[in-house]
Amino acid sequence: MRYIKLSFKYLIKNILYLFLMSLIPAVLFGGLLSPFKFIEFINNYTSLTIVSFSNMFHALIDVSWLKVLFYVICLGVLGLVVSIIIGAIENHFRSGKKNYLKIKNYINNNLLVVLLNIILIFVINFIVSFLCATLIYLFHIMFAGLNSSANVGCVIVAIIVFALYFCVMAIVSMTLLLNIPNMLINGYNFKQSISNTINVIGKNFINLLLAYILPYAVIIPLISIFSFSSVAIHIVSGVCMVISIMYYSSFVMTAYFDLNNIMRYDNRKYYNI
Repeated sequence: MRYIKLSFKYLIKNILYLFLMSLIPAVLFGGLLSPFKFIEFINNYTSLTIVSFSNMFHALIDVSWLKVLFYVICLGVLGLVVSIIIGAIENHFRSGKKNYLKIKNYINNNLLVVLLNIILIFVINFIVSFLCATLIYLFHIMFAGLNSSANVGCVIVAIIVFALYFCVMAIVSMTLLLNIPNMLINGYNFKQSISNTINVIGKNFINLLLAYILPYAVIIPLISIFSFSSVAIHIVSGVCMVISIMYYSSFVMTAYFDLNNIMRYDNRKYYNI
C-alpha cells in the first residue's frame, strides 16, 4: 500500500499539471491506435470467426503499415511528454519548487533514456502478444477448429493466456519504467541500470507490482464495457491513457525516490511549493 499512497498523494496534489500534460499523447493513442487491444479481444473473442492465423493476429495486435506510422508519431509524442513530466517532478523533488518552464532542459536531459525504455516496452509487448496469439490460435484449432467461433474451452484458454500476458507485461513494464529515473539520476548505461533496478526492486517486488497494476482495476472494466462500439472504445481508450500517464509518472518517481532513500523537498512545509 505504501507505493499506492505515495503515487496518489503526489498525483492529487499536482493533478492539473499531470492531466494537461497527458492529454495530447492520450488523445493520439486513443484516436489512432488501440492501446488496450488484448482486453478488447477477450471481450469480443466469441463473436470472431477464426479462418486463419491472420484473423487471430490482427484481433490481438494492432498493426499495419499505417499503424506503424501512427506508433512512431504516438511514441515520439509520448516520449517528449514523459521527458518533460519526469524532469519537472525530479526538479520539484530536489528543490521543493515547481518549475514547469524548463521544457527544453527536461527534453534534452531525458528524452533518449525515456524513449529507449518506452520503445523496449512496446517491442516486448509485441513479441509477447504474438506468442499469445499463436498459443490461443493453436488451442482454437484444437477445441473449435478453423472457420468457427470460440467455444467455452477456447474462451477459458484465452482468459488464462491473458492472465499470463498481463503478469509478464506488468513485471516488464514496471521494471523498465523504474529503470528510467535510475538511468537519469545515476548516469548508468542500460545494462548497468537494469541490473541495478532489479536489485533495488528486490524485496519490494510485490508491493511495487500491486501499485503498478492498480490502474487496471479501472481500465479493464471500462474497456470491457465499451468494447462493443468502435467509436466509444477510442474515447474510453483515450481516457484510460490519461489515467495511465498521470498515475505512472507519479508512481515511477515517488517509488524510485523512496526505494533509494533519496531526500524529497516537495513535501516539506517550510519550502515554498
